[in-house]
Amino acid sequence: MLSVLIAAVVPVFFIATLGAVLARLTRLDFRALHVFAYWVAGPALVFRTLFLAEFVARDLWRIAVFVVGAYAALLVLAILAGRLARWDRDKTRAAALALASKNCANYGLPIVASAFGPEGLAIGTVFVSLHVIAHVVVGGTYAGWDSTHGLRSAIRRAAAIPYLYATALALGLRALVHALPAPVDATLQLLGQTWIPLLILLLGVELAAVASFRGASEAAPLVFAKLFIPPLVAFGLSAVLHLDGLTRTVLILQASMPTAVNGVVFARQFAARPDLVAATLIFSTLGSFVTLPLLVSVLS
Repeated sequence: MLSVLIAAVVPVFFIATLGAVLARLTRLDFRALHVFAYWVAGPALVFRTLFLAEFVARDLWRIAVFVVGAYAALLVLAILAGRLARWDRDKTRAAALALASKNCANYGLPIVASAFGPEGLAIGTVFVSLHVIAHVVVGGTYAGWDSTHGLRSAIRRAAAIPYLYATALALGLRALVHALPAPVDATLQLLGQTWIPLLILLLGVELAAVASFRGASEAAPLVFAKLFIPPLVAFGLSAVLHLDGLTRTVLILQASMPTAVNGVVFARQFAARPDLVAATLIFSTLGSFVTLPLLVSVLS
């Protein structure tokens, strides 16, 4: 399994590097690719993957509890650490966003798909959909809690997530029909096949955009925490929920991904030390090239 993961990580590294180089050396506007990936290719792959996946209700509920539990646990741990260390509110919010957010889409899904095939991709896709919702509702509410950015604002943001509707539609339609019309399935397949290459390319573009070494020394404890605490939380939750096999492996891997760009986006939006979150993102991503293979060796 370790050799499979390494073989999956290497293409991600090279394609992401290509995206970073293109972003740095050219004046290309990648916003259209972001829009296409987020609103078209992503929902197409999420819908088709979940429609075809062999899930039982118990598996979906355990995955949901795992994802929400992991996010909430990391958020609470960061808040407690901030209080014990007497950080100010902005630094505590930055730590919470850096620790709880996970790059499970741009980075995690390509690795899972390459290493574990369609079955692993289905599990990873459910993780992504639920994590994005948790991040927007729980993380966004905490980071922006004031008179203008509260729970209602977070719920409005969550209502605009296309993966939420793709997931609900796929799971609902499974109960009504056994197969999609061939032209519809072929169209969704073609659109969905573009999502993962786009995710990797845009990962490099985003890393180039947020690259910041300001506050690198201050971010060192957060980077260490990000690389080692989420796997421990994931192992604990998997034991409590009696997860095993491929589901356990994929969920622990996804939960152990480095800080996500969405964490930096929220930090910028709510003035919660975006420099600190960006530094954590950069160094946790670099560190993950070492820690993820080690994690897989343990899972093996």
